[in-house]
Amino acid sequence: MKGFRKITSVLLALAMLLGISMTALAETSSAVSEFTIRKLSGDSHQYAVFQIFTGTYSDGKFSDIKYGQNTASGNTAGTAVPEDTLTKLTALENKSDREKLDSILPLVNLTGTPFASLAAGDTEVKVAPGYYLIQDTTALDKANDARNLYVVAVSENIEIKRKTDIPTVDKEIYDNADNGVAAGWGETADHNLNESFQFRLTATVPADAKIKDYKDAYQLTFHDVMSAGISFERIDSVEVNGVSIAASAYTTTATENMTAKEWTLTIPDARSYVNGGEQELKIGVTYSAHLNDSAVIGNHDDNKNTVDLEFSNNPNGEGKGKTKEDTVWAFSYELKNKKVRDTENGAALQEAGFRLYKSYDASKEGDAQFADEVKLIRKDGAYKPAASGESGVEMRSGSDGTFNIQGLDAGTYYLRETTTPAGFNSLTAPITVVIRATHTEDSETTAHTDITITKDSAEVDEIVVVNKQGITLPSTGGMGTTVLYAAGALLVILAGAAVVVKRRREA
Repeated sequence: MKGFRKITSVLLALAMLLGISMTALAETSSAVSEFTIRKLSGDSHQYAVFQIFTGTYSDGKFSDIKYGQNTASGNTAGTAVPEDTLTKLTALENKSDREKLDSILPLVNLTGTPFASLAAGDTEVKVAPGYYLIQDTTALDKANDARNLYVVAVSENIEIKRKTDIPTVDKEIYDNADNGVAAGWGETADHNLNESFQFRLTATVPADAKIKDYKDAYQLTFHDVMSAGISFERIDSVEVNGVSIAASAYTTTATENMTAKEWTLTIPDARSYVNGGEQELKIGVTYSAHLNDSAVIGNHDDNKNTVDLEFSNNPNGEGKGKTKEDTVWAFSYELKNKKVRDTENGAALQEAGFRLYKSYDASKEGDAQFADEVKLIRKDGAYKPAASGESGVEMRSGSDGTFNIQGLDAGTYYLRETTTPAGFNSLTAPITVVIRATHTEDSETTAHTDITITKDSAEVDEIVVVNKQGITLPSTGGMGTTVLYAAGALLVILAGAAVVVKRRREA
């Protein structure tokens, strides 16, 4: 009986290490004929209970051990379990959960009818004394959930502690510093069209997910979807716990500067990054992209980018779960401009030329005052930031005086008049324009931005640029001088005529 007591303690240890809790029974002089397998409150998973061994439990001892209803092929239910089989089980006491299961699974037939079951709405089931394997049979394909590892239980009252730790995924977008707001990662950002910026994906696999216990590879797949207004450029880095991994360590459908809007990146087996005991894993993917001509301008949350994470969710075999989507947004703004004559409400002035800069130094002279030009091209009725390799053009006011700019980041700009219409005075200094924006995530699926535009510190809806006409300065001469010249000429003529008349008389 001493040997059976040892077997009892080992089987109890195996059960405790495999994700269940037990109500310890005090040693009594009477045999126990029934035990309870119970789910924790809120557990909607369903379980199948397979009987490996039966036995008698009395005075804290497990004896008369026989093969149970679900014994593996080659064994006969109701016959005694050989002592060498029980001895092999005792050798598993200090092994990992996976190693324990690899030795126990050959003893049970999982294809037959279970000894008992717990449906989604059940809370408990009564079983006879014995040794059981409890299998999570919940259908979780593409669900944000995971199955339990097989649970092995001896004859004690037990509670199934369902594993609830599953991977999560987070997506962030990098925002540049502007108007005193520091640069950094977040859920929203604003950028120029064709300006390269970064997205960051982070998958977190908690230590309690116990991925080392998975029978097969623990696979993670990022699924990224970009809106029409965002163009992919390249993957910049892939890291596990802050350490870069080689491109050969993952697979991806993304290619540099591709036109596709969806792509994936897969870590084939995250178990290889768990050193020693279970530990949290963080897998980070950083990639570059830009807003293109299809980006929606202004306070619209159409320029969005989403990600979800597919993960292995069945430690006992095949199965994939999927997290909910995480979304980020990119905004870009319009600067409305109009050239007029004489006053703010004056008539439109055509063919005035302008360029836009990010830097201005009044202490310098001429062109040296300006730096960091925002190169613009004319497209679809407006001026837009040029793509890499494109040459910028001078903006020109149209027949209605407008020269609007679409696709600008928030920030401070300097609008410089570079061509002044004939007969009008040039501006003596650039116009300081500030675009301020406060963008934020409203919910998991929506975001917005509040925009204000100032012209030389005054808040406006449109930048109105006034050119005044030149004036004719006074000069010497004029109408009075002309009259004198005419009178003088007449006197000369009259004097000449008088001389002629006098000579004729004398003759």
